[in-house]
Amino acid sequence: MRVAFDVHGVLDTHAEYRSLMRSLFVAGHTVYVISGQALDDEMQKFLATEALSEFYTHYFGVESYLIEMGFDKYERRPCGRFWPDEIWNPVKAEICAKEDIDMIFDDSPVYAETFRNIKTHFNLVINKEMFHADVLTPGKHRF
Repeated sequence: MRVAFDVHGVLDTHAEYRSLMRSLFVAGHTVYVISGQALDDEMQKFLATEALSEFYTHYFGVESYLIEMGFDKYERRPCGRFWPDEIWNPVKAEICAKEDIDMIFDDSPVYAETFRNIKTHFNLVINKEMFHADVLTPGKHRF
């Protein structure tokens, strides 16, 4: 089985998903980390701190993916790079389709729509302490 995990709101928030990720990897499954953030020093430090560095087979950052695909025109904001929703939102589904991923755990409901016509099952992780109207507003979460 091929399983993907988001970082912000999933792996950085819920110990049970970190445990599930490790267990799936040890059991021989292909484990992906798919995050908005590139695999930079900050992300590598997080993965090492949470003892996850050795428990995934592939890492995809939406930022890096977009730049590699030629979408190098982005807006600079205090929180980092920003692409319009119509470019940013479908990227995780595109990666999952290309990689033939069976399921993904993600906390961003705005991405769910982009998974409708592919085989990947989108599992929405609810963060009760963060769940409010802003979460459902497109364009709120960027790196």
